[in-house]
Amino acid sequence: KWIAFDCPCRKGHRIMITLDRAHRPHWSILANCKRVTISPSVDYHSDGRRCHYFIRQGRVEWVKDVFGGPRGSRR
Repeated sequence: KWIAFDCPCRKGHRIMITLDRAHRPHWSILANCKRVTISPSVDYHSDGRRCHYFIRQGRVEWVKDVFGGPRGSRR
């Protein structure tokens, strides 16, 4: 099973994550009162862009770029 959603950085790319434990990496989802938690974090890399965040209880928590750039930043 796969889940697809638009990246919360709003740059227009689609995130695809698998729930299949046979794949590495794989994610798990917990839904509580319509608030979703996905673990582990989502770490998207493409075309020099990186979007790294957690989704916990329906909220996006951005991981600070080690280079100090903003979310969805280009390197």
